[in-house]
Amino acid sequence: MHHEGSSTLHHQSLPIPASDIPTTFAYLNYLLEHNEHHSEELHALGHQLDDLGFSQAAEAVEAAMHHYAKGNAELAHALKEAPATTDKTSAAHDELRATPAPNRIKGE
Repeated sequence: MHHEGSSTLHHQSLPIPASDIPTTFAYLNYLLEHNEHHSEELHALGHQLDDLGFSQAAEAVEAAMHHYAKGNAELAHALKEAPATTDKTSAAHDELRATPAPNRIKGE
């Protein structure tokens, strides 16, 4: 990843070994599902705000949902590079889903 104005690579510590390909892609898939869930929540929240008479807030939430959708499409595109699903990938995905959030990413 390259950030504008920076010539160095910055990355957050991940809860998985750097060489573990199946778990890396399982984690990416987990994050996509996690974001999709948030999109559903935002959709409901937008309707609730609109129903309560906060139309500008509802419009802002709707705009955020479009950003989520674009980001989710990019994550889905990244998943296309995943090696064929194996039992190990499926098991890694199941394990990630069962792990409490604080143990997956600090601050989540």
